[in-house]
Amino acid sequence: MKHRLLPAALAAAVTCAVPAPAEALQIALPAMPALPNPQVLIDQYARYTQQLSSQVALPGIAPAASPAVDQQSLVDATNRYRAAHGLRPVQAMPQLNSVAQSWADTLAREGQPRHRPDIPAVYPAGWRSAKENVIATSPAKSADELVATWAASPGHNANLLDPNVTHIGVGIAVAPNGTQYAVENFAAY
Repeated sequence: MKHRLLPAALAAAVTCAVPAPAEALQIALPAMPALPNPQVLIDQYARYTQQLSSQVALPGIAPAASPAVDQQSLVDATNRYRAAHGLRPVQAMPQLNSVAQSWADTLAREGQPRHRPDIPAVYPAGWRSAKENVIATSPAKSADELVATWAASPGHNANLLDPNVTHIGVGIAVAPNGTQYAVENFAAY
């Protein structure tokens, strides 16, 4: 008889060692806080570093200066000069502004004024004539001073006073050393 009770006792002991059903083992965890949006963190970091860099001068790194002139003031100065010579105004064209601004940015980054070699390829379609004025000045000049400087150069003056041009694009950029680069792209459409 003892032998028959032993398996039953062993079975009872084994049954007691088995864990309870799965639902009884669930543990309630505290709610996890939502993770911040990565773009929000990037924007906050950018604002922080911008504030910090405006307060602290790092050796060897000059903050980029703002242009002394903006696109519209240079268009207006060009049109005043044209009007003084009996010519109709040129119309600002956003696509040409983009062409001129990208070239001004390139010149400021490279630190060397020169004409864009691929003008025909970058002008908006449909143009009949494409011309460009480029200038580098230090210190920066006003819009009227830039136009006066171009007017003193026969080739640049011819672009300013071309009676056939109808549209203009303007770009202005300042290099880290303070040199101002200005670009005017003229077109006849």
